[in-house]
Amino acid sequence: MEETQPPDQASAKIEVLQSPPNPHFASRNWELTFLDVWLSQSGGRSCVIGGLPGVGKTQLVNKYLHQFCDSYGCIIWLPAGNMDSMMSVVKTFCHRIGIASETSDLETCAKAFKDWQSTNKNWLLIFDDVKDWTAIEEYLPTTHGSSLITTRDLEFLTSGTHNLKLDSLDAILGAELFCGYLKWEDGGPSEDDRKIARAVSEELGGLPMALAHVAGYITKHDLSLESMVKRLRNVRCCDHIWREEYILTTIPHPASLGVLWDGFLAELRPEGRTILELMAFFNADQVPQYFWNSRIKEEPQRDVFSKALEDLEQRELVHRRRIDGIMHLSTHRALQKTMLCRLRWGTRLYSCALEYAIAMVHSACPQCEPFGAPKQDDWLKYDRVVIQAESLRSRVTDDCLPCVVALQLCGVYAEVCRYLHLRGDHDTAQPLVEDGLRMCEAHPKSKRTGTFEVCNRAIALRKEFPMEDAKINDLWLSDANRSLGRAFLETSDWSSAEKQLLETFTLLSKHSGPSLLPHGFAAAYETLSLLRMSEQRPSEALELIDKAIATAGMVQKPNAAVFLQLTFNRAMILFNLGDFKEAWKVAKENLRSAEALWERSHRAR
Repeated sequence: MEETQPPDQASAKIEVLQSPPNPHFASRNWELTFLDVWLSQSGGRSCVIGGLPGVGKTQLVNKYLHQFCDSYGCIIWLPAGNMDSMMSVVKTFCHRIGIASETSDLETCAKAFKDWQSTNKNWLLIFDDVKDWTAIEEYLPTTHGSSLITTRDLEFLTSGTHNLKLDSLDAILGAELFCGYLKWEDGGPSEDDRKIARAVSEELGGLPMALAHVAGYITKHDLSLESMVKRLRNVRCCDHIWREEYILTTIPHPASLGVLWDGFLAELRPEGRTILELMAFFNADQVPQYFWNSRIKEEPQRDVFSKALEDLEQRELVHRRRIDGIMHLSTHRALQKTMLCRLRWGTRLYSCALEYAIAMVHSACPQCEPFGAPKQDDWLKYDRVVIQAESLRSRVTDDCLPCVVALQLCGVYAEVCRYLHLRGDHDTAQPLVEDGLRMCEAHPKSKRTGTFEVCNRAIALRKEFPMEDAKINDLWLSDANRSLGRAFLETSDWSSAEKQLLETFTLLSKHSGPSLLPHGFAAAYETLSLLRMSEQRPSEALELIDKAIATAGMVQKPNAAVFLQLTFNRAMILFNLGDFKEAWKVAKENLRSAEALWERSHRAR
């Protein structure tokens, strides 16, 4: 692709060089010389590079770094399109060079970074894809260092800063770039081929991104240049049928670009289109390929995915490169915007793709034990998930997710925030925490929604298809009612919980008493005691838990684990009653029994 993606989080020039140069770089010798002459002068120097999406701004900077990196002692690439991502890189850099600790907050790191700027020379900051000038203004060099700023907003090309407006290529340079993407036999393109290539470049307005995509299309379909020119001219003649939504995503570009993308996307196999749709929700610069692998378990599915990905690469719609030894996918931001626009035509399409993207990130997110700290070996994995969690957050609205998916996203936020707090990055964690809490409040019964559905279905099936043995059928039905009652209890719907538990006792009592059905009655007594505790009726709760313990003891071989849970509940109820001495006695006995049970099970193994 013409516009390659920036280095991930470079803090020194050798890391920047890990992002390989694009072999199809458009000839921008004048622009490279301009940057070199301006930035090589002493004092704080900045240059804003503005232009259309796909014109090659990031690619020009990447080429400059490879050609002139020896002129700098330190190069830092800052993804300025997202303030959280940019400050995360600043903080990582401060940790890496030792000017801030891992527990330092964002304000401390920002101050340390500015102090470092003022006391060091010969550094270069790259602010890529700037949308808000105020977000970077305080970090621009004054007396030391240099900076390069890329932006789509041409209003930033002001007279107060040295500027470089990057235009599309002329017909000759566009043809040269276009020919470089194609495979030739017998020593390269002929003069006739070059003439046709110039016609293609003219039709596409010399936009490097469009030239790359058309070259990929020709290679994929093994088309002749002549047939491609005819197609492009037909597109131009029929652009009146171009839908308004496409124009929204490509207003500054040649009209043919939107129609081309429409045609290219329509010809993709469904799997390839799905990859692009999912990429629309992620950070366009770097999506780990294993995010897909975590959701594709079967070998045939992986083979289909690999072929679809290869197809996208051939069409120059997706680019693959290694970052820290891990294969990543990237796509152009303008194409990403187009995919989002297409998805929004149908609300269901958008929500389905978003749900799947959330499931991918959830599967890829490292999991740790409750109250446990994220393992340090997983920190790189967490870093990759943080980037995507922030991207998902920008795409999600409170009303666009069903309950189960919202909970899944909250789970991702929770794991990511635990990691960020451990790293001391509370500023990045805060908006994720707030959004997660807001989603939870939007679904007050969300934790047990799945249980409600299962229990209600179980009750309906027992009633609709009763077993021949009425006693056994009622036992199953009572258990389903008790489970539903517990689900209501956990959502503080106490009246509904009591109704279900009373129905449980009614069903159990139809056939026998506690001595013949000790398991069923003990479980029902325990759940009802928890309800009474929730209602601030601890005396009744104590009577019920004592009944549960006595009933559970009626079994010939009592379950030790069940007894431990019941006695623990008794200690908690006694504590709430203010009988601390008895509560302490029961708790100590419970602990001794638990230790003995653990030793027996350990010896048995």
